[in-house]
Amino acid sequence: MSAASVGVYEAMRGLCRVYRVADARTGRVGGVYVWADEEHREANLGSPTVAQIPEVYAVHGDVEIRRFRIDASMSDR
Repeated sequence: MSAASVGVYEAMRGLCRVYRVADARTGRVGGVYVWADEEHREANLGSPTVAQIPEVYAVHGDVEIRRFRIDASMSDR
């Protein structure tokens, strides 16, 4: 994540955490986004920010988005 994009993520309502992931073998990159709830997640997936992913990140092919539910978590809080 670049310093220039931090403000974009801070403005996403309901976004709790972002983890960047990369597969050195295939060159695939992505992120794991943890949302406060499904309503915030779905609202952001329909946002202009998400629609711009192919252009901003020079994506070749389709952008793959998978949804998972976290039923329990452990944290230091």
